[in-house]
Amino acid sequence: MSLHVFMHPGPWDSARCVEAEPRRPVLLVEMGGSGMQIRVPPQVDGFAVAAAYAEKLAKAAEEFAARCRELADGQNGDRARLRRAVERTCFDSHGMIFGGSDD
Repeated sequence: MSLHVFMHPGPWDSARCVEAEPRRPVLLVEMGGSGMQIRVPPQVDGFAVAAAYAEKLAKAAEEFAARCRELADGQNGDRARLRRAVERTCFDSHGMIFGGSDD
């Protein structure tokens, strides 16, 4: 059985590592009042398996963050270009638009 969960993070959401019991680390992801826990599997090599998974997860999270930053920078650039175009456009006393080109 597969479970797919789609979550949209907000600025108030968090991800953190907690250890409520000695030698039982938990990766806790909290979003919008919901939470997900990633725990060490109960097997002989459980810590190694969990560490390897966490490293893959961290790498994917860094790639996701880098791509989101790249897109946010582009989005901010688009907004700045739009703002400059609007600032270059003026209205005369009759409501006619005049001025500026978008370079």
